[in-house]
Amino acid sequence: ASATQANAFHGEAWGAEAAVTLQPVAWWLLRGSLSFVEIALRRTDPAASRASGEGAESLSPAQQAGLRSSCKLGAGGEGDVWFRRVGELPGTTSRVPDYSALDARVSWQARAGVLLSLSGQNLLEPLHQEFRFFATRWEIPRSVTGELTLRL
Repeated sequence: ASATQANAFHGEAWGAEAAVTLQPVAWWLLRGSLSFVEIALRRTDPAASRASGEGAESLSPAQQAGLRSSCKLGAGGEGDVWFRRVGELPGTTSRVPDYSALDARVSWQARAGVLLSLSGQNLLEPLHQEFRFFATRWEIPRSVTGELTLRL
């Protein structure tokens, strides 16, 4: 027996993305971004499952925005904060709600070859879902980690 795989959809995608970087003072850097995307698929084969096309259309959020702030804290210290807002993935069987997330990191170069850092991920809520494919869900839990780096 033989099997044939065919593309049963025709589609278009369009969008825009903007990013800006500002450095208000020598020790502080700000980066912002905003993006929009629209994906439209049409069945070219009436026998094709409509759900597979809708699933492909919902694999990317229609809008995303982010703001990242990085600064030097003096005496070997640095800090980073990243806030992002991600639109929902509206799939008919695999909807993922929109979410906001905040990550942060502080570090200190204690001396040459010794770096201490503390990082937090997903600090706004205990966890959020980022992706779903049928029954499999990818969720990102809140986490806080410490790190000691020694360079010899």
